[in-house]
Amino acid sequence: MSFEITFLGASGGPIEGVTCSMLLKPSSVSYNDILSNNLPNELICIDAGSGIGLLSELIYNELHDISPLSRQLRIYNNMLSLEQCFKTKITRPFAELSNSISPYEQSQEIFKLMNNYLISHAHMDHIAGLVINSASFCQESPKNVYGSKGTIDALQRHIFNGLVWPNMAKFNMVKLSSHEYWQTFSINDTYSVTIFDLSHGKMLSNDEKTSQRAESPNYLHNSYDDNFENYHNYISSAFLVTHELSNSSVLIFGDFESDAVSRLGKNKRIWCKIAPMFLQPEKQLKGIILECSTCQIVSTNELYGHIMPTHLINELRALNDEILAILPSSSRQNVTPLAGFNVVINHVKETPNLSDPRREILHELEVLNDKYKLGIHFSIALNGASIVL
Repeated sequence: MSFEITFLGASGGPIEGVTCSMLLKPSSVSYNDILSNNLPNELICIDAGSGIGLLSELIYNELHDISPLSRQLRIYNNMLSLEQCFKTKITRPFAELSNSISPYEQSQEIFKLMNNYLISHAHMDHIAGLVINSASFCQESPKNVYGSKGTIDALQRHIFNGLVWPNMAKFNMVKLSSHEYWQTFSINDTYSVTIFDLSHGKMLSNDEKTSQRAESPNYLHNSYDDNFENYHNYISSAFLVTHELSNSSVLIFGDFESDAVSRLGKNKRIWCKIAPMFLQPEKQLKGIILECSTCQIVSTNELYGHIMPTHLINELRALNDEILAILPSSSRQNVTPLAGFNVVINHVKETPNLSDPRREILHELEVLNDKYKLGIHFSIALNGASIVL
């Protein structure tokens, strides 16, 4: 089985309205099927920086045979085309919807059936769509919002608290559900999810009394002073989403940094966990979606808990090594475990110059991919694009 994934938003900011949000469903199930047959269990939203507005625009574009890409990212003189960005199959899943209903109404109908959200962490660029869109949720069918304890606590205490935004959990518009890292849970009869912890830079805490009084830390990612005792790692999440009937999976990362920067080994644990999946007769891991926020820069102090191309390649080399390590020694010669494997980049930060940063990031990754002979199929996500993994 394959997954069809729509990138509502794939930007890492600072442009608003197009930040990270993905819709996931089986590629064999169309949106017409979901709407006509009332199939909410087929659909998941992973992160929710954008939502109904971008989906409305995407539906309009596809129904009118316009490029599905959001107009908000037509901001560079040398922006990559869809075909240049993806080595996977590109689809237009909303082109088959009815033209007699407004795109906004159809977007609303799809989101009414969107019962399950996975939120990697509570930064605004990953939750803004969920928060704003929650005004359209209803008590008869509250949305299930899944995440780590830290993520769910932050949503309840600092977002849905009656001050920043109405307490949607109290009004039974959302159900906030926290889960332990490295535990697998079912969200319905169709999907199970394993949640992994990631390091997303350093968190500078206020002194203890101030923190207790404000119930809020002061966040600075990877901007260190000499007193390291004041810092704690900010924890993000990755989700291994598995389709129960077929056992097909996709691994989707929230924001994270390299083990070389965090020195915590959190990514290595994930590579060890998924390495055996590459040895299955029919490879069930269909792809990995993860960030590469910026082009190569000199100082890791400027990454703020994110990844650049050399770090990403080193992480994927670590995965490659873990796969080789569990192969019989007689089978390791001339083996390229990641050859042809799909890795999709998202969360690219926009730059105020004329050049599309996606072009440079993809080029840097391909150069390193060739250098280390990994054979990975790199793609880079665009707002509004849909693909099959």
